[in-house]
Amino acid sequence: MSETLHSHRPLAEILRNRAKDIRPKQLTTPLEGVSIKVVPGTELDLPTTAVRSLARAGRSLHKIKGQIFRATQRKDSKTNVLTEFAKNHPGFRGLRSTPDNLSVSVFPTSEVKYNEKNLRKALGAAATTVIGQEVRATLSIPLGHMTPDGGGPLTSRMAQNSLKEAVRGLGFSKRASRSILDIEVVPTYDELKLHELVENGQVTLPDDVAEITETFQVRSELIDKSQTLPRVVHYTPLNQTPTI
Repeated sequence: MSETLHSHRPLAEILRNRAKDIRPKQLTTPLEGVSIKVVPGTELDLPTTAVRSLARAGRSLHKIKGQIFRATQRKDSKTNVLTEFAKNHPGFRGLRSTPDNLSVSVFPTSEVKYNEKNLRKALGAAATTVIGQEVRATLSIPLGHMTPDGGGPLTSRMAQNSLKEAVRGLGFSKRASRSILDIEVVPTYDELKLHELVENGQVTLPDDVAEITETFQVRSELIDKSQTLPRVVHYTPLNQTPTI
């Protein structure tokens, strides 16, 4: 794990090092076979105990790094066992082991990439209730906002023209404004409305309206012991009068 600290080095020195890609040089130490790396021009006279302590820390760090690497490999291997099982057995979502005090969840995450043209075709007249637009420049402008002076709802064309006029108002030519202002009109999708239309049987979605990528994730955690305790039920015998 790296440590972050506030640097007291002058900016000029940092820029110089970046520009020249200055490599450290090696200095010999009193400890045989061990040298230290320093910035050229630096002289450090370290006692043997300090060098030995630094070397010991380096060895320990490298050992831990190897342990983490091997543990990560084992983790990935076990994760694959669970995710592959989930892929081959729809509906499987993990396991719970009380003897191990462990709960493992396996769940899918889906990324949906819509084909706007095919989705519009499938939705027909309902497309305007699901598919919208945003103009993305340095800022994101939600369309449909009512403009002043009776201009009506904001459209992508109106937003683009206003941004171009603002750039040209700063003295840039029409040609120069094209390279300065990067405008992208992207579609937006109201998935809650789309779900509602599908559930109500108002539209049918063919496979070509979206490309779906599904990835299974695995999460493990200790069981909450409070949820495993038997529930205590208080009752009054039939032949006993309840007390208040």
